[in-house]
Amino acid sequence: MRQARIGSFHALIADACGINAIYISDGSARKIANEGLEFLNSNLMPRKKTGSRARAFEPWNEMTYMRKAHFGETLVASVFSCAGKSGVPARKIKKGLMSGKGFVSGNGGNHYYVFPDQKLFVQVFFY
Repeated sequence: MRQARIGSFHALIADACGINAIYISDGSARKIANEGLEFLNSNLMPRKKTGSRARAFEPWNEMTYMRKAHFGETLVASVFSCAGKSGVPARKIKKGLMSGKGFVSGNGGNHYYVFPDQKLFVQVFFY
C-alpha cells in the first residue's frame, strides 16, 4: 500500500494493481476453445465481492475483436502502466485482447481473461 495522498491527481493513482498470468494445458485450451461459454460458465466461476461477507459470481462473456487504437482504453493497459510488464507474458496478453478470441469476466477493478489461443488465464486488478 502506498502512503496517503492529497489532491485530485493523487486520487487517480491506484493503491494496488497487478496482473497474474497462468499458463493452461493444451487439453484445457482446446476444450475451452471448442466448448466456449458453456465450459467456462459451468466450471470457472470468478467471484465478485458484494459487501464485506457475501460473494456473487459474474458470468463469462465472449470477447470481440479490438482495434489497436482501443487497447489504451482497457483495464489491462492501465495496469501495465501501474504495475509494469515484467514477469508476465505481456505480448501474449495483448495479442489475446486484440484477437477477440478470448473470454472475460468481472467488473470494476477486477477482471479475468481466458485466451485459449495463447493458453493463458489472466487476472487483472486495479484498486
